Amino acid sequence: MFEKAGWIWHEGLPEKDCYADFEAVFCLKTPTAKMRISAASDYAVSINGKAAFFGQFPDYKRYKIYDEVDISEFVKAGENRAVVTVRYDGSNCFTAAAEKAGVIFEIMSDGEVVFASSEATPSRQNALYKSGEMRLITGQLGYGYKVDFTKEEGAFSGSAAAENPPEKYYPRPVKKLVLAERKPFATVSAGSFRAGGDKEPASAFMTAAALIPAAAQNAPFTLKKSEGDGVYFIIDGGKEDVGFLDFEIEVSSECEMHVGWGEFIDGDRLRTRIGGRDFSLSFKLKAGKNVFSDRFRRLGGRYLQFFVESPEVRVIYAGIRPVYYPNVLKEKVFNKPERKEIYDIGVNTLRCCMHDHYEDCPWREQGLYTLDSRNQMLSGYAAFEGTEFQKASLMLIASSIRENGLLPICAPTSDELYIPCYSLFFIVQVYEYYKRTGDLEPFTAFGAADAVMKTFISRIDGSGLFENMTGEGVWNYYEWAHGLSGKATAKYDAAINAVLSRALGHYAELCDADGRDGSEFVSLKNKLNKVIRKRFFDRGKKLFHFTDEEDKDVFSVTVNVWCVLCGAAEDTGEIVKIITEDGGKGEFLQVVKSSLAYDIFRYEALLLLDAPKYRDYILQDIDRIYGVMKDAGATSFWETYGGHEDFNGAGSLCHGWSAACVYFYDLLGG
Repeated sequence: MFEKAGWIWHEGLPEKDCYADFEAVFCLKTPTAKMRISAASDYAVSINGKAAFFGQFPDYKRYKIYDEVDISEFVKAGENRAVVTVRYDGSNCFTAAAEKAGVIFEIMSDGEVVFASSEATPSRQNALYKSGEMRLITGQLGYGYKVDFTKEEGAFSGSAAAENPPEKYYPRPVKKLVLAERKPFATVSAGSFRAGGDKEPASAFMTAAALIPAAAQNAPFTLKKSEGDGVYFIIDGGKEDVGFLDFEIEVSSECEMHVGWGEFIDGDRLRTRIGGRDFSLSFKLKAGKNVFSDRFRRLGGRYLQFFVESPEVRVIYAGIRPVYYPNVLKEKVFNKPERKEIYDIGVNTLRCCMHDHYEDCPWREQGLYTLDSRNQMLSGYAAFEGTEFQKASLMLIASSIRENGLLPICAPTSDELYIPCYSLFFIVQVYEYYKRTGDLEPFTAFGAADAVMKTFISRIDGSGLFENMTGEGVWNYYEWAHGLSGKATAKYDAAINAVLSRALGHYAELCDADGRDGSEFVSLKNKLNKVIRKRFFDRGKKLFHFTDEEDKDVFSVTVNVWCVLCGAAEDTGEIVKIITEDGGKGEFLQVVKSSLAYDIFRYEALLLLDAPKYRDYILQDIDRIYGVMKDAGATSFWETYGGHEDFNGAGSLCHGWSAACVYFYDLLGG
């Protein structure tokens, strides 16, 4: 494979946020062919003038993924022309590793390679997407884009050998994404606008502009300016969805257009600027019809808003064209109709948060985190046929292991930010995958699991506890709750030691399954549990402290639940009370209840203690919690109880870790 092809790039492009075209002219005896391709960071292919396929699996050079696609429907006998457009990010975000740009591809027909990329492959800077703008959406998501319809395509020239080519290529571990047909969007507001300041950034411009509403119509429609600087319209897709921006818009002369996207309408418009986050894209339209269908940046949300600096606009179509992973949904029967409604919203949440790999949220991050994806995997086992998606995400996480024996905050990324307990949750999710499949490959892949355990065991000191990591790049985060969001300064805490204990037990069983003796890790787990009980259990209040150094009168539900799950808790009466009474407060006791994403651990602890006894409680608690979101009109489940108002207005209304209702309705029967 790729024996004749080379890893190439177009010279002279900016170092980050750039787009290049590569041309392949080839002849076929019969109209049958396949194409293999791998790129950094992403690609889209057109063949004989038609959009053919798209989508590089996010990866690392050490774990470089290639696609093999049958392109027979796009080719003919005789001469054919393919254009590969490559987008390179380079932003050091949480969705792509900042490794050197490049692409490699070959076309095969009748058992022969009829075209292979090389330094002779014609290439050029792409004219439609503007390179080097470096317009950051969020630090997690990476760069957005600017598009110029007025710029003419440049001439092709030769390519160059790209730096740091991959040494080995792996086949795509999951199916290619499906691009759905256009979906209808309803116009909820339209009219004229008056600019309120500078036009850069566009997100701030749209926030400051004065709106003069007029009658709204659904596409196709013509909108004329009554006063001000142009026209605007806001459209609603009806539910949370994820896909590519797609539009056909006519204007009489060249003009600027700005597009924002989001999950909710704040007053009379979308919030396109939230702190340093920029949910906007910009276009320079040409006179006449402008047709655009992106293939690079998936947008997550429900709404779009367009600001067009033109006196008149003809909107033939505008919307987000959905992109989804082709799951097969398992059939479920529910005793209560409201549970079916909640389940369906949970499934939509899961689908919006899984494309090439699991994603925490489609709107502002699209990152693969271990703890988030662990929750998503459990619900995915329940909702969908097959386990290839879980395995693909686990393998990608494993490939991200660093020399310090930790997993970075997301995969793939070049960022050196670490949440220590998230590395341990990788062991948990690998174990849960193994128990369902008998497959040990994610456990042994890249030596990641072994490296993680070696690092954590090495920090168990003379106290018998794991000593918290400190220093640059370490974020001792547990959950979005008081005392647990990474600001604690204690040398030891119960949370990380409880998670380590649980991971040790799972690691021991995985070692045994792999033909290695895991007994030493069982022994270490038992010793650790004894120290956790001795050091952190308050025998008067019969609850575990997060730490014995800070906030001694504040007790966390999650910390106590984790102590149950790891086996450190012996007297669980008061722990069950704070779980089932949803936290609560006493005269001399403050209890921090778990966050929406961490309710899954409450339920797991209750099932471990007495599954028949607490089954109905868990189902009714899920009915209550998720019913609130359903009744508020949610079409996907939120990041936190506070919805979009949390995180200073940046709370996600679609977060994969909050779809645990799917798992428990399946496990306990809805």
